[in-house]
Amino acid sequence: EGYTSQITGSVEEGFTVTNTNIEKLTIPVSKKWIGPAAEEAVIKLKADGEVVAELTLNTENQWTGSFADLLKYDAKDGHAIEYTLEEVAIEGYTSQITGSVEEGFTVTNTAKPKEHGNISSTGMYSYAKERPLWSF
Repeated sequence: EGYTSQITGSVEEGFTVTNTNIEKLTIPVSKKWIGPAAEEAVIKLKADGEVVAELTLNTENQWTGSFADLLKYDAKDGHAIEYTLEEVAIEGYTSQITGSVEEGFTVTNTAKPKEHGNISSTGMYSYAKERPLWSF
């Protein structure tokens, strides 16, 4: 149970019996926000460094989801597949991913502090990016 078997070869050459572990994984993912939440977050699943799936988290799915029916071992050479997550960057937030395949992952976004204006020595108040200068 949990394996597929394949027999190759012949009586003359000999036989090789290959058993492949087909154990499957489900990786839960949850999203946390420090500051106001964005509309959605896109999480990419990587298997051995290659993107293999995407998951969109939002208020409709209560910021939780999972990647399911994933092979634990590579069918070609039998190594344990290394699964990692990557979040598509959200402007105005920093992202931190914690957890593990076994326990599940939490992706936490923290709102970056907004830039504030400065009062210059001329008495002019300047706002950060795309805001007009105001005088007092």
